Amino acid sequence: MELPKLQKIDPNKPKKKKILLLADDFRLPSGIGTISKEIILNTVHHYDWVQLGAALHHPDAGKGFDLSAEVIQETGVQDASVKLIAWNGYGDKNILYAILNQERPDAIMHFTDPRYWTWLYALEHEIKSTFKVPLIYYSIWDDLPYPMWNAPFYASCDLIMGISKQSDNIHKEVLTQNGFKVVDYDASGTVPDTVTADEIITGFVAHGLNHNMFKPLDATDPTYQTAYDRIKKQHGVDFVVFWNNRNIRRKQPGDLILAFKHFVDSLPKEQQSKVALLMHTQIVDENGTDLRAIWKALAPTCKIIFSEQKLSTAELNALYNVSDVVVNIGSNEGWGLSSTEAILSGTPIVNNVTGGLQDQCGFVDENDEWIRFDGEFATNHTGKYKKHGVWAKPVFPSNRSLQGSPQTPYIFDDRVNFEDVADAIAYWYDMEPPARQDAGETGREWALKNGLTAQQMGQKMISMIDYLFVSTVMTQSGYGHHAREVIDQFISKRSSEWDIKLLSMPWGHTPTTFPIPTDWHRRIIPLQLQEQPDVWVQITVPNEFQAIGKYNIGVTAGTEGDVCPAEWIAKINQMQVVIVPSQFTKTVFEETAKRHNLDIVTNIQVISEYFDAVYDNKNITAEVREIDSIQESNVLLGVGHWLQGQIGEDRKNISGLIYCFFNTFKNKKDAPALLLKTSGATYSVMDRMDIENRIEQIKDLFPADKLPNIYLLHGDLTDAEMNALYNHPKIKAMVSFTKAEGFGRPLLEFSTTGKPIIAPHYSGQADFLKKDFICAIPGGLTPIHPSARNEFLIGEAKWFTPDYGYAGKMMQEVLKNYKTWKDLATRQRYFANSNFSKSAVSKQYDVVLEIIDAGVDKLPKAIELKL
Repeated sequence: MELPKLQKIDPNKPKKKKILLLADDFRLPSGIGTISKEIILNTVHHYDWVQLGAALHHPDAGKGFDLSAEVIQETGVQDASVKLIAWNGYGDKNILYAILNQERPDAIMHFTDPRYWTWLYALEHEIKSTFKVPLIYYSIWDDLPYPMWNAPFYASCDLIMGISKQSDNIHKEVLTQNGFKVVDYDASGTVPDTVTADEIITGFVAHGLNHNMFKPLDATDPTYQTAYDRIKKQHGVDFVVFWNNRNIRRKQPGDLILAFKHFVDSLPKEQQSKVALLMHTQIVDENGTDLRAIWKALAPTCKIIFSEQKLSTAELNALYNVSDVVVNIGSNEGWGLSSTEAILSGTPIVNNVTGGLQDQCGFVDENDEWIRFDGEFATNHTGKYKKHGVWAKPVFPSNRSLQGSPQTPYIFDDRVNFEDVADAIAYWYDMEPPARQDAGETGREWALKNGLTAQQMGQKMISMIDYLFVSTVMTQSGYGHHAREVIDQFISKRSSEWDIKLLSMPWGHTPTTFPIPTDWHRRIIPLQLQEQPDVWVQITVPNEFQAIGKYNIGVTAGTEGDVCPAEWIAKINQMQVVIVPSQFTKTVFEETAKRHNLDIVTNIQVISEYFDAVYDNKNITAEVREIDSIQESNVLLGVGHWLQGQIGEDRKNISGLIYCFFNTFKNKKDAPALLLKTSGATYSVMDRMDIENRIEQIKDLFPADKLPNIYLLHGDLTDAEMNALYNHPKIKAMVSFTKAEGFGRPLLEFSTTGKPIIAPHYSGQADFLKKDFICAIPGGLTPIHPSARNEFLIGEAKWFTPDYGYAGKMMQEVLKNYKTWKDLATRQRYFANSNFSKSAVSKQYDVVLEIIDAGVDKLPKAIELKL
C-alpha cells in the first residue's frame, strides 16, 4: 500500500493573516458574489479567508463549509485555507462575535451598500479595541451629490477601497468635508509609516475579472460555434447588440429596447431583419418591468432574443464574443461588470457616462492620463473630457434628476436619451468588422494594463491591506463596573473557601472593552452550566433573576423610576439575598410591593459602590490633551450616556442640560464652556456623529443668539484618564440634571476632587452626596415621558425633573462665588473618602457575606457512604 506523501512545510514561511469577509456567498452568481470569489481566489496565496456568506433566503443557512480543497484545486495554492458560514442576510452582532472568537481573524472586510452594515459600524469601537481587528471596506457608491450621511460609515473604517474612481473620490470628499483625516494611497502608491489610527486609508481598486476566462475566442472554438449557431445562425442575423444585466429600473432595459427600435428603423428595410438585441436577463421582474410586453407593444417588428437560463462563465464569454457590441446605460451604476466582461472578451461597448461606467470608457485628460476625480472635478458626465478609448462609444446623460428615499435622501439619476444610444449602436454597426475587432482588442490590452483583471485587483488589495498589519494603527456599563466590584470582593474574601467561576454576559449595546485580571479569565466558563452551583450570584435587572443555585443571590440597581414593574417582586423573592447599591433602589422595590399589596420575603441589603483607588491619587500621570485646546478657562463638566427620549426627557437629561446651558449663558460675554463626556451607549464613529447632530438640533432652537461653546469628549477613557479629566484645572464643577440614578458613579468619582457638584439630591446619589455640601438643584417628580419609557421605565412611574430656571442660576452662582462652593466641596470630598472608598465599602461586604455564610451553612450536606 502506498502511503500519501507528506507536504513539505517551509519553517521560514510567515504565517498568513486571516481575513473575515462579509458579503454575498462567493459561490452565488450575483455581482457581489462574483467579485468576492475573485478576491478570495486571487489573494488566497497571501491570506487565509473565512466568509460569512450572505443570501436573502440561503438554502444552507447556519451551515459551515471548509472549501479549502476546492480552492486548492482551482488555484494550485497548496496551503489555501477558505471557510464559509452560510447565512440569511449579512449578519448581526451575535454571529459576528461568534466568528471573531472562534476564527480570530486579523481583519474584517465588508462589501456592498453601506446601509446593510449600520449594525457593524455601531460595533466599530468594540471590534477594534476588544478584538484588535481593523475594518476594511470595498465600497460602492453610484453617483453624486456627495452622500454626507455616509460619513460615519466611511469613518468607521480603517481602509476604504473604492470600486470606481468616482467612488474613491466620494469617499475622500465625504470624509475630509466632515473633518476626518485621509491618506490617499494612489497619490504615491504607498502609505507612509507615520499613518495614525485616526487616519483612513483610501484608494481605487477596480473590479477585476478573470482575464483567462473572459477572453477573445477563435471562430473555430466549440463554445463560440455553439453560441454563434444559437444566436446568429438560428435567428438569421449578422449584428448582435448584447445586454447582460438584471431587469431592474436603474438598468433602463425599456430605454434600451426603444433605442434598439430607433436604430433598426434607421436601417434600410433589407438590413432590419439582420440585426438583433440579445438580452440575458429575467423577462419579468418586480424590481424592473415586463420586457416582453415592451417588445410586443413598442418594437414588435424588431428581433429581440431573451436569454434567461443560467450560463457558465465559458458560455457567457462565448456570448460576448459572438456579440458585436455590449450596451450598458444604467442611470446609477457603481461599476458595470458586463462592460468589463465585454472589454476583456474583446468586444466594443456603449456606456452611459456615469458612476463606474465612465471609468471603462478610458477617458483621458489633457496629459493623456486616465482621468482622476477630486473636489473640483467629481464626474465627467458633463463631457469636460471627450477623448476616450477606441473600444468605447460613450453616451453622455441628456438629463439628470435628483432621486431619493429615507435611507438615501438624494442621488442623481443620470438618464441618457434613447436616440443617442441608437446613434451609438449605429456607430459600431457602420464600422467594418475588422475595425470593430481591432477596437475590441485594444480595449482588452488597455484593461490588462490598467488593473481590470482579478489578478491585478488582488495584488493591489494585498499591497493596501498589508499596511493595516504593520502600521500604528468586557462591558463598559454601570452594571459592568458594579459587577467587577462584587466579583473582586467575593474572590478576595472567599476564594480560599469557595471555587468561584464566572459567566460573562453582554449588557445591551455597551462595549465589552474593559480589561480584567488574568485570574478572572481563568475563572470564566461556558454559558452552559454542567452542574448546579451551591451559590449562584446573578448581577442584572430583576426580571432576569433565576434561582439556579442551591442558594441564590441577586445584585441589581433596579430601575430609575420611583416604582418598578410589579412582576419584579416575584423574581426578587426567588433569591435568598438581593444586594442593591443604594437606599433609593431598595425603597423602589418596597414601594412597588406596597402599591400592589405584595410582600417581599427576600433579605435586601444595601452595599454601596465605591470609587477606585486611582481617584484618590492626586499625583496625575495620565492626561487628556483635548482639554488643553479649550479656549475657555472656566469649564463645566457633564458625564453620562445620552439615552432615548426627547429634549429634556432622556434619563441622564443630557439634552436638558445642554438646553439650560445655552439658555443661561447665551449672548453673555466671557461665558463658560460645557464639556460633555457622553455617548449613546457605544463609542463608534457613527454614535459620535449622532451625538454631534443632536447637539446641533438643540442649537437650532436658538437661531438668533450667540451661544456658548460646547465641547464633546466621545470615547473610551481609562480610570486614570477620567481622574485626569476630573482634576484638570479648567474643569471647575460637575453638572448633572439626571432624572434618577440607581447609584450615580461619576458623581462619586468627581466628589474626590474637592470641586463643586451641581446636581439633584435625589435617587441613588443622595446616599453619597451630602445636601449641605453640594449645590442641590430643586425640582419635583413628574411622569416618565413616553419617549423615554421602556420595559423597565414603566408608564406609572415618575422621576425627577429639575427646575431649569433655578438650575441656570445655580450654575452662575457657583462660578461667581467659586471659593465658597469649593470650601463646601472639600467637606463633600472628606465625606466620600471616609464612607465610599474601597476599604470603607469592603466592611459592608463583610456583613453581607456573614449572612450568606449562615444561609449556605443551612444547605443540605452531602453524606459520604462507606460501603
